[in-house]
Amino acid sequence: MILPSVLIASGIIFYISRSFVFNYLVYENTKHGIQIKYPSNGWQIANPDDFTGEVLKLFPTNRNKLSSCPLDVFISINDVSEEKIISVDKYKNLVIKKIKNISPKSEIIDDSDSATTLSNFKAYELVYTRQDGKCNLRVMEIGTVRDGKAYYITYTAEEKQFSELLPTVEKMINSFQIMESN
Repeated sequence: MILPSVLIASGIIFYISRSFVFNYLVYENTKHGIQIKYPSNGWQIANPDDFTGEVLKLFPTNRNKLSSCPLDVFISINDVSEEKIISVDKYKNLVIKKIKNISPKSEIIDDSDSATTLSNFKAYELVYTRQDGKCNLRVMEIGTVRDGKAYYITYTAEEKQFSELLPTVEKMINSFQIMESN
């Protein structure tokens, strides 16, 4: 009787410890008023061109070096105050149009529902496929509109690798915070 109990307890400890494989670091950008946690082991950050609206790029360092396909998470912020976009749904519709214009063959799945949030604000969630050269990519974008700005996080990976890193990326997305301006 003791052996089954020990095996069950060992299994529970293994499952719990697997959930905490990564220690997370905090990236904070006071200029843009955002904060996100990312794994300290195996992930790097880069500051992309702010001109495009991309504020931060996160990517795993241990990805297959032979693949030239993108595998990254971008945080972007666009000023939408002049477009009078005040609702998440209106912005989501613009994003869908943009995706269809850039990649007409994309299959877009709207995973938004009433519980979808980003930084505790109502958000949209789109998952779509696109072709980039020889790369068959799956993209997940989750975004919200707040105080005249669209905040969105885009996770891009080869379709066959997408699910592999999704739990880590979801933890990162769930940690994302828009800091209130003073």
